Amino acid sequence: MNSGEGFANTAPIYEGYFLPRSLAYYAHGWFGLRYYFMKILNKGGFSFTTMDELESVCDIMKLCYIVLDFEEEMAIVVSSSS
Repeated sequence: MNSGEGFANTAPIYEGYFLPRSLAYYAHGWFGLRYYFMKILNKGGFSFTTMDELESVCDIMKLCYIVLDFEEEMAIVVSSSS
């Protein structure tokens, strides 16, 4: 997988061989995710207008991650904060 500012693409490999017909291109890259994240934060009452504030959004995003099982992750968070 390769993800850039304005795009992301995947190059699937099976048993060491590249599968060119399965190549996927996505028009949403880092910029699209940052914009969506800022939109969510704006709805929460946060505003980002200066370059430093926009850079803060990127710093926050570096701490984010994707979970496969949301319920399991929430149970871990609840048990660790008790």
